[in-house]
Amino acid sequence: MSVSTAHNLLTMVAAVALLGGCAEPAPPASTAATPQGPTPLVSLPPPLAPLPEPTPRVSSVLGTPFLIAFKVPACIASAIVSAPVAALYTLANQGAIPPEQDLYEDVDRANETYCGEPWTIPP
Repeated sequence: MSVSTAHNLLTMVAAVALLGGCAEPAPPASTAATPQGPTPLVSLPPPLAPLPEPTPRVSSVLGTPFLIAFKVPACIASAIVSAPVAALYTLANQGAIPPEQDLYEDVDRANETYCGEPWTIPP
């Protein structure tokens, strides 16, 4: 055996001996939770008091008539446009339009947006 082969063999044996500890599995981590949770680094402030019930505000009282004044025409315009579009879609759909491109869902969503709640401005 030559010196370089012996040296290479000795190096491999030393590497296997040193790295043998890496092949062992790690010890299982402790999964038991502490009853108090993690310890904060700084003290936490006390919890906040619950908020009082909202009362009608001036913006809610004064804004609701304007909301209704704009929402009624938008609802009527939505119904005027969506009814003929839905009828034309029904006439044109002979099973050629896939269900994922269904127009009825879009029409229902538009009518719900323009004609649905809220009819008042929340406080």
